[in-house]
Amino acid sequence: MPALLVKQSPGWQSIARELIAEACLWLVSRGAARIDLLAVPDDRDFRAGLLDMDFRANAAAETMRRLVRSHNAA
Repeated sequence: MPALLVKQSPGWQSIARELIAEACLWLVSRGAARIDLLAVPDDRDFRAGLLDMDFRANAAAETMRRLVRSHNAA
């Protein structure tokens, strides 16, 4: 999603944040492995949910990446 345009009205910023959060969760549910940190709303519950889905922040790359756990047969 390269851009999101909304009509500026009272509360438009919170509506935009909700839409971005929903878009991030939709992408994650379909296997996204990386999310731009700037796109992630500054919401503790939302970020905690991403951490629960094995995402970790990489501040240097400004992304959150999903960690894929390896299953070792040994």
